[in-house]
Amino acid sequence: MAGEVAPWNLLQIAFIVVYPAWLSFTRMPSGMSLLAAYIFLFVLCVPPVFIQLKIGNHQQKGIVGLLSKHVPILKGVGITLLIQLFLVCVYMVPMVTHYGMYAFIAIAKSPYVWGSCNNAWNTPSCQSHIGVNSGSLLGVVYSTILGNPKTPDQLPESQFFDHEYLQISGNISDVRGFPVWTFSQEVQNFSGSILPLAMVAVWLFIFLALAFGPRVCGWILFVLGPAFLALLFTVLGYGYSHLDSNGSNTFLYDLYNLDMKQFSNLHDENTPLIQDWVTGFRLVMDSVPVWTAILPTMGKMTGNGRLSRNISWLFIILVYAATCQLPQLCMAPYIGNLQQVLPNQILKIAGFEVIFTGMAAAFSKLEIPPVYALLFYLSIFIAGVMFLIVALFTILDNLVEGLADWSETFQERRTCVNFCAGFALISVGVGCSILHTTQAGLYYIIIMDQCTTKLYFLTVALYGFCLIIVYAKQNFGVAERIIMSMWCGVSTIITSAIFLYYFITELSTVPGYNNVLIRGTWDLVCWVLASAPFIAIPAAMIHSCQQENGSFGQKLKYVFCGIKQDPYDPPTEFGYHRPEPSAPPYGTSDARTYTYMDDGYQMDEVPYYKTVD
Repeated sequence: MAGEVAPWNLLQIAFIVVYPAWLSFTRMPSGMSLLAAYIFLFVLCVPPVFIQLKIGNHQQKGIVGLLSKHVPILKGVGITLLIQLFLVCVYMVPMVTHYGMYAFIAIAKSPYVWGSCNNAWNTPSCQSHIGVNSGSLLGVVYSTILGNPKTPDQLPESQFFDHEYLQISGNISDVRGFPVWTFSQEVQNFSGSILPLAMVAVWLFIFLALAFGPRVCGWILFVLGPAFLALLFTVLGYGYSHLDSNGSNTFLYDLYNLDMKQFSNLHDENTPLIQDWVTGFRLVMDSVPVWTAILPTMGKMTGNGRLSRNISWLFIILVYAATCQLPQLCMAPYIGNLQQVLPNQILKIAGFEVIFTGMAAAFSKLEIPPVYALLFYLSIFIAGVMFLIVALFTILDNLVEGLADWSETFQERRTCVNFCAGFALISVGVGCSILHTTQAGLYYIIIMDQCTTKLYFLTVALYGFCLIIVYAKQNFGVAERIIMSMWCGVSTIITSAIFLYYFITELSTVPGYNNVLIRGTWDLVCWVLASAPFIAIPAAMIHSCQQENGSFGQKLKYVFCGIKQDPYDPPTEFGYHRPEPSAPPYGTSDARTYTYMDDGYQMDEVPYYKTVD
C-alpha cells in the first residue's frame, strides 16, 4: 500500500494530533491530577505509542493486517479494537453535533437565548442569580432559607439545555421523538426537528473526508488542526484581555494548587490522592489513542522513511503535552469571572455540563459578544470532528486492506472499494446513532460512554501482549527490541491493573442524569455492549485455523507464527529469484549495450519462477 497511498508528512502529523486535547474541555484536571497525567503520559504511553507507529510504518499495515500476518490466531484482538472504536464513534457523533448546534444557537438571538427565565420552557425553579448557600452551579442547585428546604433552583442555561434544546424525557425508555425547537422565529418556521438532520450532516462530512482516499483525508485534517487552534486562541485572547485578571488568576490558582500533604496521608482511606491520580490516568488514556487501533494506521500513513519511523511518536507525545491544557486555560477567565458574579457557587468543572451550562452562563452573565461564544463552541466541534475522521478512517482503512488482500479484483479497484466501503460504514453509523438524537438520546449517550470501556482492562492486556509479539518478530536492533518490549510489558501490566482497579471501584456505580438513574434491563444492555466486541476473538481464531490446509503441525505453526518476517525467503513451492548474472548481457540483436541501470534490464521486477531442468 505504500506505493499507492500518499503518506502524511511529519508536519501534517503535528497538526493532526492536536485533536486529543479536546477531552480537556470536559475534564479539567486539578493540580495533582495534572501531575499524574504528565507522569503517566511519559512513563506508560511512550512504549506502546512508539511500537505501534513503528510497526505500522515498517509493515505498512493496520492492526488487523499486522496480527493476521504475524499472529493469525490473535487477529480477533484487532477486530475487537475496531468494533470498540466504532461504538465510541456511534455516540460521539451526536455529542459533537450538540457542540456544533450550540455554536449556531449562540448567535441565533441577542441577547443569548439561554440567558433568561422569561421563556416558555422555563419553570418556577429558574433563577438567573441564585442566592446564598447554593450548591452546584452545573445542574440542580439547592437553596435554603432559615434551614427550611426550598424547591431546587436551576440556572436558565441549565433549563434551556434540558427543557428546550434536548426536551429530555423522564427516563431512558421514554423515547417520544425528536426535539422540535421554538426558541427563535427561524427554527419555528422549520416544520420538523433540526437535530437529526444536523447529525446526518456531520456523518456526511465525515464520509466526504474518507471517501476520496488518505491524501484528501490527510489534507482535510491538516486544515482542521490549525483552525481548531486558531479559534481556541482567539477566545483565549479575548478572555485574558477583556475580563478581570483576578478572576482568572484565582480560578487557575485553585485549580492547579498542589497539596503535597496528601502524600503523607496515604494511610487515610479518605485521602483524595488516589482518586486524583486515577483522574489524571483516565484523562491521558481516554485522550491519547494509546490502546486503540488508531496508531498503527497513523504510522502506516506517515511514510516508510527511517526518520518518520523513529520520531513520529515524539510528535504525538510532545504535541499532546503542549496542548492538553489549552482548553481549560481558554475557559479559565470566563469561569473565573463567573465565580465573581455568582460568588456563592461551588463550581463543578467536570462533564459536558461545564460546556452547555457553565460556559453558557459565563457568556450570558458576563455579556460576552456572541461571536466569541460561536468560536468557542465551533472549536470544540472541529476537534471532535477531527477525532471522528481519524477513528473512522482507521476502521475504513483496515476494512479496505482486508478486502484488497482477499481479492485481486478489489485490489485493482481499490478507490472504488474505498468509496463503497466508506458509504456502507457511514450508513451503518447513521442508523446506529439516530436514536441518540431523540428526546431520550442523552441517556443512550451516557450509557454507551459508561459501558463501551467497562472491560478496557482486558483490551489493554490482550493488545499489549500482541504488540510485544509482533514487535519482537521485526528485524530492528536487538537492544531496541529488548528494551522497548520490556518497557511495553511493564506499561501493559500497570495500565491494565489501574483499569481493573477503576472497574472494581465503579462496579456499583449506576449511570444517570438529573437524578434519573439508568438501571434494570439497561444493566444487561450495558454488559452486552461491553462484552460484544470480544466475540470477534474466538470467531477469528476459528477462521485462522480454517485458512491453513496442511497437517496439524503446519496449522499450528501458521496460527501461532504467521508468515515469516523475511519477505526474501519465499517457500520452496513458489520457486526462487532468477540467479543474477555475473555481468550485464552484451551483443544483443539491436546492437545496444545493456547495463544494470538500464530500463531494459529491471532487476526489481524479475518474477519468481521455478527452475526447469
